[in-house]
Amino acid sequence: MIAKNEKRFQELEARKERLLAEMSGYSEEVLNLPEKEGAWSVIECLHHLYITEWGTGQYIRKKTQKPELIPPYSKVAALKLHMLRYTFATGIKFKAPASLPKPSAGLTLESLDKDWVKVRKSIHELMEELPEDLQQKGIFRHPVAGRVNMHQTLDFFNFHFDRHERQIRRVLKAVTK
Repeated sequence: MIAKNEKRFQELEARKERLLAEMSGYSEEVLNLPEKEGAWSVIECLHHLYITEWGTGQYIRKKTQKPELIPPYSKVAALKLHMLRYTFATGIKFKAPASLPKPSAGLTLESLDKDWVKVRKSIHELMEELPEDLQQKGIFRHPVAGRVNMHQTLDFFNFHFDRHERQIRRVLKAVTK
């Protein structure tokens, strides 16, 4: 396994565990309350993070079945990913890609955590299985950035997590006044 990918993965795992441990201090009712009509609740934000990782893992597994067809990662995609990171940090709102299922309301934190543990385990196994040279190729096509490699995919997970963690904190502040 590529050491920098393992390090990034472990950082993501620790962040998820800290956030879920913090969220366990709130009632399921609070976690399922949106800050306003039509907005996502904390559970929906968390479910969106899970769905994103699940979908990305599924995509990479499918595409790596035919490694000869995977193009190199694009330096233009790396630049677009960097711009996306900056844009996410500004707080400008975006719609989730239409290709992702909508997050579900009414889930429990416990059930979401169980599913997310499975997805993270699957992604980690994928990182262990894929040869290093394949992880350097454009194994994931991000809807905005384009073809990115495994490390860039993990970077996306990280700044995507940042964005929704800020959203979660904003929602909690609004619904616990």
